[in-house]
Amino acid sequence: MAELFSIVEGWTKELGPFTLKIDGVPPSLLGMTVALQLRPVKRPGLFSDGTGDVRLAQTTDALASGQVYYKPDAEDFTAAHSPYTLRWKVTDGNSDVVFFPNDAADTIVVQLP
Repeated sequence: MAELFSIVEGWTKELGPFTLKIDGVPPSLLGMTVALQLRPVKRPGLFSDGTGDVRLAQTTDALASGQVYYKPDAEDFTAAHSPYTLRWKVTDGNSDVVFFPNDAADTIVVQLP
C-alpha cells in the first residue's frame, strides 16, 4: 500500500492527476470508462463508488497519458474512517476490466480540520 497523500475531512478540491500505468507505461484511456473505488480501512464493508466524480484528462494527448482526476464530495472522506484505500477500475469497449494498481491499493489519510 502506497500512501498517496493526506487531506483534511471535508476536502472537496479536485485531486490529481493520478497517472495509471501498465508495466510502467500509461495506457490510452480513449474510449474507456474509469471508476474510482474507495474503501475505508477501518470499515472495509463500506464502499464508495466515485464514478460520477471522476474526470479524464481533457485532451487526446492527455488521454494517452493515462491521467485521471477525482473531485470528492464533502462526505466522501472522514477522519474517523481513515485511511482509505483507492483503486481505479478501467473498462474497455469489450467490457474487459483492469484495476490500477493491480496489487495493494493506494491509500489516502484523512485528518480532522
